[in-house]
Amino acid sequence: MQVLYLYNRPAEALQCYREADDTIIFVATQGLLPSAEYKFGHSLILAALYADASASERKNYWQELVANQRQLKIWADTCPENFAHRYFLVAAEMARLCGNDGEAIELYDRAIESAKQYEFVQDTAIAIENAGAQFGYLILEREGTLVIEAAGAVEGKQIAVPQSNPVENCDYLPVSVVNYVARTQENVVLSNAVDESTFAADPYIELREPKSVLCAPIVNHAQLVGIVYLENDLTTGAFTRDRLEILSLLCSQAAISIENARLYEQSRDDAQKLERSLQQLQDAQVQLVQSEKMCSLGQLAAGVAHEINNPVGFIANNLKHVSQYTRDIIEHLQLYQQQFPNPGKEICENAEDIDLEYLLEDLPKTILSMKEGTDRIRHISVSMRTFSRADTVKKVPFNIHEGIDSTLMILKHKLKANENRPEIEIVKDYGDLPDVDCYPGQLNQVFMNLIANAIDALEEYNEFRSDDEIKARPNRIAICTEMAADNRGVMIRVRDNGLGMSEEVKQKVFDHLYTTKPVGKGTGLGLSISRQIVVEKHGGTLRCISEPGKGAEFAIALPLSNELYEILRKNATPLDPPKSPLLRVTFPDFREAGVFRILLGRGGSLSVEH
Repeated sequence: MQVLYLYNRPAEALQCYREADDTIIFVATQGLLPSAEYKFGHSLILAALYADASASERKNYWQELVANQRQLKIWADTCPENFAHRYFLVAAEMARLCGNDGEAIELYDRAIESAKQYEFVQDTAIAIENAGAQFGYLILEREGTLVIEAAGAVEGKQIAVPQSNPVENCDYLPVSVVNYVARTQENVVLSNAVDESTFAADPYIELREPKSVLCAPIVNHAQLVGIVYLENDLTTGAFTRDRLEILSLLCSQAAISIENARLYEQSRDDAQKLERSLQQLQDAQVQLVQSEKMCSLGQLAAGVAHEINNPVGFIANNLKHVSQYTRDIIEHLQLYQQQFPNPGKEICENAEDIDLEYLLEDLPKTILSMKEGTDRIRHISVSMRTFSRADTVKKVPFNIHEGIDSTLMILKHKLKANENRPEIEIVKDYGDLPDVDCYPGQLNQVFMNLIANAIDALEEYNEFRSDDEIKARPNRIAICTEMAADNRGVMIRVRDNGLGMSEEVKQKVFDHLYTTKPVGKGTGLGLSISRQIVVEKHGGTLRCISEPGKGAEFAIALPLSNELYEILRKNATPLDPPKSPLLRVTFPDFREAGVFRILLGRGGSLSVEH
């Protein structure tokens, strides 16, 4: 049974197993090992036959494999030094049959290590020593090119070969011999290489004068998958027929192993490609949603701003004239009253009817109020244009506070009191920030997502609170901006005093398509898009800080341009004495000096640690 299996005749080996089935129980009484060899060999035979078996045969084979493995497991647990490698090898074969290539590779490795550890050399089968060689190479075919993938040597001889080194570039083996074997798929055995006329002219043989050479193809389904090259440079005729037969068996097993490894590698590569494609698809989806959402909102804001800007401008200009006309008329009436103190009964009655005194007092106030209203509308229009800024291909300086204020203006209707809750208070704590190089339109979308989410969180929180509880803890969104601790970036914090979130929700809050909102109220993309904008587009960070019952805070960190720090590093020189922390900075051109002057103008001073 064992010999037929090793000669790749598993069907005949299975027949031997069936014939031995009636007598193995009597042999096993002489000791455990024959029974263990029997179970082990039977499992390997079934694994070899499984791929070409019918559906019913496969079912029977698998049941027998499971039964054998159950017994092998008992033996392996009881005596791992004798049986562990057998159990792992069969487990690897079963994993391979199930298509679990990764698990199979791991189990094959464990089987090899166990066999090596307990010196089951017939099961590890290390090819160089069995063939009588001093050293050898494993050569594999890669996209039409033969490359050396592994090298080995017996104890006392060291060789170093770069992995995946093409054979054509090698000077440490006879290339003509390898090419011949690759072309003919025949074994080449040289008892004394320098005396063999066919390959004696090979540069390697002429230089190194090796004694014994064996080069054998590794073939699977009539296709060359690799070549084994072995060499003994001390003994002639080292590779006998018996050793060649052993090597042929090992090469057959190697062909299967190599093919399995390649299939595993291919499946792994395919899985990685699929994963990358899926990630790219998700990124593209997020980008598309982001672009469409921002484009739609921006177009709406820009369109509304444009539509109201012209008539508001017309009204504002006319109000200037109306205001002047009104003052002129009032002055004219007052002049009449001074010149004609007794205008007559009819004029006096009319003055009483229209309440002339009140009109003269209230008309200027009305016109002033109308002017304030148009100014307010124009301010809204400016905010909408600021919010809907179209991003360019490169970052531009941007006033963060203007972006936040424009966002609040767009969301003002959601902040007002309604039938379900009182007004949401906005508390601003703006620090002294420089302009930040960024994509303004995208950052405005981040502000929109964070503030809108805070409003939604407060509305949800109010559903669980009474009026008294809301009065005791009014709805509030705090927006804070400040320089980072190292002055190399800015911090923007948006914090609500709502319900907060659990640790589980907090861990998932930035995940793609994750949302805690009811169906139809959230897509699960807002925070995912926001993190992508902050992290990938701006090189910053976006963190969530929250505890149940204590509200939630989203903290944005955006780096400032490194231009100033590069200027300081290149141009700063220490003042006397040498240990002084003060630096004198000179600027090579006006542009860089302008950058420095602006930053100094905002803060008044600049400290540098070194």
